[in-house]
Parts: sequence; C-alpha cells; structure tokens
Amino acid sequence: MQEDIKRVTLDSNVLISAVKENEEYSKDCREILNFVGKSFILYQPTLCITELYNAIGKTKGEPQAKKALKDFYKMVYHLEDYGSIDQCERVGKTAFKYRIYSADAFYLQTSIDFKTMLISLDEKDFIDRIKTKDVDSKVYHAKDVLSEILKEGR
Repeated sequence: MQEDIKRVTLDSNVLISAVKENEEYSKDCREILNFVGKSFILYQPTLCITELYNAIGKTKGEPQAKKALKDFYKMVYHLEDYGSIDQCERVGKTAFKYRIYSADAFYLQTSIDFKTMLISLDEKDFIDRIKTKDVDSKVYHAKDVLSEILKEGR
C-alpha cells in the first residue's frame, strides 16, 4: 500500500533548527526533513527564504546560508508570495484574528490556503494560540508530529 503524501508547511524555525544541529529539537527537525519528497510535500511562504538565510547566515556564516537556501529550493514544492497589498492585508487579518506574530501569520496563511499540516517549534506564542481558535489546519510541534501522524494512520 502506498503511503499518503501529506501537504506540509514548516515554520522556518524547523528548517533553521535542522541546519543548526545543536538545538533542543534539531534531531526531530532533521527527521521531519527526511520525509520531505517522500511522504511530505512542502508549501512555504516566500518569507521563509529571508528567515532561513538570515538566521543561518548570522550563526553559521554566509556560505552555510547559501547552502541552506539551495537545499531548501530542492525541497520545496510551492512557494507562495504574499507580496501584494491585498495579500499582506489578508495575512495581517490572520495575525490579528489568532493573536500571533506577523511573521507566523504567513506560515498559518499558507497552511490555510493550501490545506497543509503546519509544523513549528513555537508552542506558546504560535501553536497554542491557534489551537484554541477554530482553525482549518492541523498544527503540530516538531517533537510530536511524526508520532501523531503514525497514530492517525492506524
């Protein structure tokens, strides 16, 4: 039986933690990335490019940031650009509705628009806030997502 392909949006903190390799959930994040292209296809906002490049560049240097972006481009299935005024206003309304940070709203909006699972490391200020609202997305912490998906498959 062929495994179901799942649409996924990763908060940039998942990608960054996987590249940094020395954070609390880096191992979990690397395991998630191992599923990309096999069981997961990525739908990401273009904001992820900026966040990934900046975070990796500041901590590991520009050559590593360029490599991280190159790897990211190979993994991502769809990049959504929310650059128009109308789109930015819509994302702003999402941030306001869920009481989340503006940058996080781009990931949530992508998840809502493309009906993806959303995976993040930010439990308190992101995951918990949207789980308490009526959101049409499944939201997981990186430490839980693989075990939760296995449970759902049974």
